[in-house]
Amino acid sequence: MKSPLLLLFLLLSLSFTYAQNNTPPANQAEQLAHDLCTCVSDYFEGMHPAIQSYMKDMLELGEAEATRLFSEKIENMSAEEQQKVQQDAQRMQDIANDPAFARCAQLVQDATMSDEQALDFQNYLMNASACSLMRTFMLLGQARQASE
Repeated sequence: MKSPLLLLFLLLSLSFTYAQNNTPPANQAEQLAHDLCTCVSDYFEGMHPAIQSYMKDMLELGEAEATRLFSEKIENMSAEEQQKVQQDAQRMQDIANDPAFARCAQLVQDATMSDEQALDFQNYLMNASACSLMRTFMLLGQARQASE
């Protein structure tokens, strides 16, 4: 079960700059944050619910408990459902080569922001009601970096 953890942390390192909001963005930096968060959220909403729960549990319950719950969920699934989870985990493992995720990364590759715009970008991400998935990734990534 360590593969999903490693995949998650790879994803976290790639997703620090993505955001989304239900309110209209006020400026270019917020619009970029909105577009990125929407793209990344759409990508992960297509993942099996067990993987989505695992990521949220990592933040709320910690690694050990999240892994235990994830393992229990997997054990109680049909072979077909287990295969779907495995396919999504494999997809996450190779996220750097996934065209759907590459489209999200392309949105910011050439973006240049002033310090003020970067602050707007970050504030939008941290305060937008629809950015919970991205905040989860960011907070997990920060916790992972702090433990290394």
